[in-house]
Amino acid sequence: MLNGVSSRTHYIDGFHQTALVKGWEKIKAYADKKWGTEKRQIVTNTDDYLESPATVCPADKVVNIELTGEPNCVESKLDTEGEMNSTNGTLRLTFEQGYDVSAEWVVTRESSFQESVRISATFHIPEIVDIGGAVTGTTTITNELTSSFRTTISNMMAQELRMHSPKGKKCYVKMDTKVCNIFGKGRLRQTASGYVWFMYKASPSGRSRRGAVHIDEVLSVDERSSYLEFAGSMKAQVRTEYEAICT
Repeated sequence: MLNGVSSRTHYIDGFHQTALVKGWEKIKAYADKKWGTEKRQIVTNTDDYLESPATVCPADKVVNIELTGEPNCVESKLDTEGEMNSTNGTLRLTFEQGYDVSAEWVVTRESSFQESVRISATFHIPEIVDIGGAVTGTTTITNELTSSFRTTISNMMAQELRMHSPKGKKCYVKMDTKVCNIFGKGRLRQTASGYVWFMYKASPSGRSRRGAVHIDEVLSVDERSSYLEFAGSMKAQVRTEYEAICT
């Protein structure tokens, strides 16, 4: 029997997980009507039927983050001193310019599929500070209640400014900085696909029966989906305009 190994696709491990599918009663009723209700074993991903697996995958390519409340922002000036080259009197000023968005998240509701499995997801975070639009990044989530994870998206780039330092003057870069904090939440939908096998006990004649229910055809997407939900706080920082000052 196969086990969940991929961050994107996981195998449904047997009857105990198949029964967690929201539309399980419809799967069972389909098999009852087509093959009967005699004693049987319900299995998935057996070695005999590897070409007909049952899997769970994130249904959405991107998880959209919803902002809750208004951002709490502080604007300030950041000073960065430079290094003097003693041979030619040139001052080298280095600093970072751009933005970064970091967040700490906690799982508030776990998906009914594959507890503790790690899931890879792409996040879409709306614009929090003035950076020209929303940002996108990837992270890994553990499907377990109260588990935590972090997302970091950054385009901070090192900049260098060289200038002649007037004698007796101290020079530095003064940069406009804006930091905003806000809460957010999101949900990741996992959807089951594939086949559930019903293996019936042998009849008195010694013949055994088996049949596979293709759950994609029997259930709607909603009936074979479960959601992982999370919430947390985000911090966005942007460094834009700068000027070199000598005093």
